[in-house]
Amino acid sequence: MPSEDKRKQDQSGPGTHKRLRNNEQNNNTVDDPSPDFSLDITDEGISKCGVLKWVTVKNFMCHDHLKFEFSPHINFVQGRNGSGKSAILTAVVIGLGGMARWTNRGNNLRDLIKHGKHTAVIEIGINNSGCNAFKPESYGNTIIVERRISLSAAASYKVKACDGKVVSVKKDELSRMLEHFNLQVDNPVTILNQDMSRSFFNTTEPKMLFKLFLKATQLQQMKDDYADLERNIESSLRTIECRKECLPDLEKEVEEQRIHYQFSLSLREKGNRLKELRHELAWAKIINLEQEKAKAEKDLENHTKARKEIQEKIEELQKVLEQESEVRERNTKLLEEATSHLATVSKEVREVDGKMRKIRNELKEKQSQFNTTEKKVRTLASEISTLRSAIEKDNDGAKSRWAAVRAEWQRKMNIVEDEIKELMQNLKTENTHFDNLQHTLDLRKSEKTHLDLEEKALSKQLNGFERELKGLQGQKGSHLTVYGQWVPQLLEKILHAHSNGLFIKKPVGPMGAFIKVRDTKWAHVAERVLGKRITSFCVDNQKDEKVLRELMKSITFDQQSMPIVSVSKFRDKVLDVSRFETSSSKYPSLWSILDISDTVVANTVIDQMQVESILLIPTAQEAGRRARFLQVL
Repeated sequence: MPSEDKRKQDQSGPGTHKRLRNNEQNNNTVDDPSPDFSLDITDEGISKCGVLKWVTVKNFMCHDHLKFEFSPHINFVQGRNGSGKSAILTAVVIGLGGMARWTNRGNNLRDLIKHGKHTAVIEIGINNSGCNAFKPESYGNTIIVERRISLSAAASYKVKACDGKVVSVKKDELSRMLEHFNLQVDNPVTILNQDMSRSFFNTTEPKMLFKLFLKATQLQQMKDDYADLERNIESSLRTIECRKECLPDLEKEVEEQRIHYQFSLSLREKGNRLKELRHELAWAKIINLEQEKAKAEKDLENHTKARKEIQEKIEELQKVLEQESEVRERNTKLLEEATSHLATVSKEVREVDGKMRKIRNELKEKQSQFNTTEKKVRTLASEISTLRSAIEKDNDGAKSRWAAVRAEWQRKMNIVEDEIKELMQNLKTENTHFDNLQHTLDLRKSEKTHLDLEEKALSKQLNGFERELKGLQGQKGSHLTVYGQWVPQLLEKILHAHSNGLFIKKPVGPMGAFIKVRDTKWAHVAERVLGKRITSFCVDNQKDEKVLRELMKSITFDQQSMPIVSVSKFRDKVLDVSRFETSSSKYPSLWSILDISDTVVANTVIDQMQVESILLIPTAQEAGRRARFLQVL
């Protein structure tokens, strides 16, 4: 049988070719159950493509594992019965797609599996080098055919490349390869088994010999092929006649399909145009979003700046408040000191007033005495003048008598004048002391008035600071006031109304109180998307909505508008948006960064704002690249 061209090897090496053994050698190796093959090669022959290189069987017939490598030219296989000569020939037939009955070794492939085993494997290597190679780009220089026979399943094929990679598992591929190499495993000229050769030599009947001739020369195969062709021609003619009858209908159908095709082309053009318009719309939306983003960033910057200024102002006010508190403490101390001093001064003033009243009384008495004395002096002066006139008229004898009287009156008058001078001096001193006391009292009154005015001003300023601080502390203490100063009042009314049974289900809100952002860098985006919804309330039904709106009408919202009221049936579980959520390994969705603690608020956000369909991309450039990628898809 033709086989592979082996390379020339060193005769001293382990691969030295075996020489043909004679019968004596065969008899001497009778204990060896393995088949032996002899090669007689005088020079290196080059095997052609389609030549067998080796056959390997496992659990096949009576062999656990048997590998047989063919020489490049003719192989003579000899050995005892059961050594594997027929097994090699049978393996070639079965491995290349033959049937069990062709080998006369059984009626079923399962009969060829070794007793006690479940599967048998046949592997055949075929040379594929040369100009007539079969798909050399797929198989390389060797084609490996593997056939697996199983007791519990149908036989299977694997056609492999030289590196063991499976190229095909279909028998059609094996049939094409055998036809390409003209390998006919059922041709007795190609493979003549023992039973066929015995029948050939023992048969003298011309009919059987001719049958063998037809089979060996492939004339029988050709005859069968011609018969199949004639049947196919007849069937084709009948089909053609039938198709001719159907031709008008087919032509009509072709025309209809052509119209449909033209319509499809038109639809495709319109679809392409629609796609372009959608892309333009998407880019227009992106541009608008970029503009909105720029505006939002500017607003955010302004708000951040304003917030910073307010924070600085609060810090300044706190510092001023601390300073004013210190000033107030100092002024309080000064006021206490001034009050104490004023009390002392008032006491002194009262004492001075008492003294002044006493002095005035004394002065009045002295003035009365002075007036009386002055009146007496005038009277005495008048009397003196009268007496002097009388004395001048008297004679000289009477002068001596009136001299003593005049001296007495002169003495009394001097005494009175001294008393008058003393009284005048005392009056002047008391007037000076009174003026000093009056001046001191006026100064104390002026100081008290100034301190009272300063205390009132400081108290007014301090009260203003305290009111402002209380307002700031009130906002800091209640986090709900960030959604509006009216929120605590409305929540209190809702709680009261619910306790009185006015609501079927208690409203939920404001929504922003139940929403947090896991990643703060997306907080402005979340605020932009949610918008006025952060101050909105959720109700379960129309009746609750009506009651809530009546409560809202009783509240003053300052400059804010009345909050939104969303009506939707309350659910116990959050909606599952995993099937519809926009997903990306690189960018998160808006839904994924929101931490919503209330089920009703979460479902309202999903229903009304579709946050699961919003993908968060940091920059417009990345958004543009992703949009172009989606356009390509």
